[in-house]
Amino acid sequence: MKNRFLLLGILTLIVAGCTDQSRLLQLESDNRRLAARVAELETAVARYKELDTSVFSEIPLPKEGPAIAGTVTALQAFIAKFPQSELVGEAHRRLTQAQEILKRKEEKKAAIEKDKGLFRSLADVKSDQSRYVDKLMRVNAVVSLSTNFNYGFRNNQHSYISFRIQDGTADAYVYVANEWEGTEELLQLLQNNSPRRMNIRYKIKSERYQGASEIHADLLGYGPVENP
Repeated sequence: MKNRFLLLGILTLIVAGCTDQSRLLQLESDNRRLAARVAELETAVARYKELDTSVFSEIPLPKEGPAIAGTVTALQAFIAKFPQSELVGEAHRRLTQAQEILKRKEEKKAAIEKDKGLFRSLADVKSDQSRYVDKLMRVNAVVSLSTNFNYGFRNNQHSYISFRIQDGTADAYVYVANEWEGTEELLQLLQNNSPRRMNIRYKIKSERYQGASEIHADLLGYGPVENP
C-alpha cells in the first residue's frame, strides 16, 4: 500500500511537470509572436515616418506666385492623410502662411478687377501721355518679350522684365519686377517667346515719366481680351 501511494505521488509530480513545461512552451511561443508583431509595428511606423517625410518634402514652401493655391491644397491634403505625423505642426504653420498669401493675392486681383481703368488705344495715349500719367489704363494688345529698357526704366535691366505690347494703332513698352507674383505665370504664357494677345492694365507713373515720345509704363495686370 505504501509503495502504491508513493507511485501515485511520483505520477502526480510527473503530470504536473509536464503541464508546467507545456505552459512554458506556450508562453515562449506567445512571446515570439508578440515580438514579431512589435517588429512589424516598428517597421510600419518607420515606413510611415519615411513616407510622410517624403511627401512633405515635395510640397513647395509658401511664397508669392501662381503655385500658391496648389501649395494650400497640398498642405491640407497632407494634414488629412498624416494626422499623427510629427510634421503636422509645421504643416499647419505653413498652411496658415500660404492661406494668408493666397488671400492677399485674391484681394489684389479683386481690387484690380474693380478698377479696370480707362480703355484707350495706344495711339490715343501716345499722342497725349501727360494727360494719362498716374491713371490706370487698359488695352487689348499682342504681348511679347522685349529687351528694351529706356527712359524711367533704363537702369532696371537686372530687376525688371520688359514686354512690348501692340494693339494695331501703336506700340508701347511695359515693365514688371522679377519678383512680382504674376511674372512667372506671364512668362509661361509667352513660353518660347511666342506673342500672345491679351488685355493689359498699365500705368505711366509720374516718378518714371520723362516726356518720352514712346510709352514706357508699369505693368499692373493682365488677363483675357476684354470688350471696351
